[in-house]
Amino acid sequence: MIGIEDYVSVETARVLHEKGYSGMITAATLYEAQKWLREKHNIHVCVDCNVFGWYTTLFNAVSGDPISQINGCKEHYEEALGAGIEEALKLI
Repeated sequence: MIGIEDYVSVETARVLHEKGYSGMITAATLYEAQKWLREKHNIHVCVDCNVFGWYTTLFNAVSGDPISQINGCKEHYEEALGAGIEEALKLI
């Protein structure tokens, strides 16, 4: 079941629109934004966990090379994914 935590924030939706995302901005899910970044900008937002929590690494979707790792672990997967999407949008 999709909950409010599965959608991008209002600010992220605004930036997505500015960067050329053409989907439903007000209802963009984290997954849709993640897929758009991978398919249109070759940025893969990867979320993983360790003993400290969830963290995000950005990869070049073509070469597989790491672009950057987001500092600071999050308590929830969706928080980490949202932070990664926000960071990826800064690279566009």
